[in-house]
Amino acid sequence: MLQISGDETLVYQRFFVANTTIENLDLSHLTEDEKCRVKTAKWFSLDDIKNTNEIVYPKKLAEYLEPILIGNIHENSIKIRL
Repeated sequence: MLQISGDETLVYQRFFVANTTIENLDLSHLTEDEKCRVKTAKWFSLDDIKNTNEIVYPKKLAEYLEPILIGNIHENSIKIRL
C-alpha cells in the first residue's frame, strides 16, 4: 500500500530494462493528468539514486538495479515492494 493524498492506495507498477543513447527526456506526450503531476524528469545514475535526498520508489531501487546494470537480468518478472 502507498499513501496518496492521505489515502491508502494499492499500486501496481511495471518497470522495464531498456538501453538508450537519448539524453533529453520528452514530456510532450503526457496526458493532462500526468502533466499536473510530472513537472520535470531526468535520468539518474546508480550513484545518484544511492545518494539522493529525493523520494525514489521502489525504496530499494538501487539494490535491484545493481545486478541488472552488470547484466544479471531476471528471465521472469520479480515482485518488488514499494
